Formats: sequence, C-alpha cells, structure tokens
Amino acid sequence: MGELLIAGQITDSIYVAALDSPAVTLGIIMGYLDSCWELACPAVRHRAD
Repeated sequence: MGELLIAGQITDSIYVAALDSPAVTLGIIMGYLDSCWELACPAVRHRAD
C-alpha cells in the first residue's frame, strides 16, 4: 500500500515538473524507471552485471 502512495507522489512531482521544465521531467522519469527496474528485477540486473 505504501508503494502506491509513493507512486502517486512521484506522479504528482512529474506533473509539476512537466509544467516547469521538460528536461527535468525527463530526468525524473528516467530515475523513476531506474528505481522500478532495480526493485522489480534485482535478479535480472545482477545477471546482467
């Protein structure tokens, strides 16, 4: 349940940043995807290293 709340806050941050600066938004999205990948696929990531 906590993950959902955090995801909502991140989505809000992305929305605010998108209005402010597209470059910042891209950075946030890339960072968010990186985090998701590391959380969801530690085994795959470990094998890739």
